[in-house]
Amino acid sequence: MTTEAPIETTPPEPSEVKRASGGLSALAIDVLVVVIVSLAMVLLVLKFGPALGLTGAGGKSEPQFLVANVEALAREEMLALGDLVRKGEITPAEMPAKTEKFSDELIKALQTTADETGKVVLRKDSLVAAPETVLDLTDEIRAKLIKSGAMQQPADAKDKP
Repeated sequence: MTTEAPIETTPPEPSEVKRASGGLSALAIDVLVVVIVSLAMVLLVLKFGPALGLTGAGGKSEPQFLVANVEALAREEMLALGDLVRKGEITPAEMPAKTEKFSDELIKALQTTADETGKVVLRKDSLVAAPETVLDLTDEIRAKLIKSGAMQQPADAKDKP
């Protein structure tokens, strides 16, 4: 007689079952968290991206900056005032007051432009590089200052009829 030992089949312990299914559920939870965080980031970029200057890949947006050649405007004014002193049209004592008026009006014109456009105005002479689409306000600012009387008309413009 052959006696065969009965094959014992023992059910797996509950801790082993948890470990086997825990890997898949942990992965599913991780994937769900990544999807939710990614979706939240997409929504935040879409809402706040334009205000921060972020645009779509390769998309060209309107520049958020303007430039003005402040140094050139100041140099033109100093040369014009020097010419007026040499010609005797103003006294040297009048130069500081005219220079101060020019400076105040220049700052006001630049600030007004920034307020009206909602864009930052940078000094062109300090700018390293900018796209061609960045607007140069130097001529507009010059015209405003001449019209207000804060800046002298260039000598070559006075000679024209």
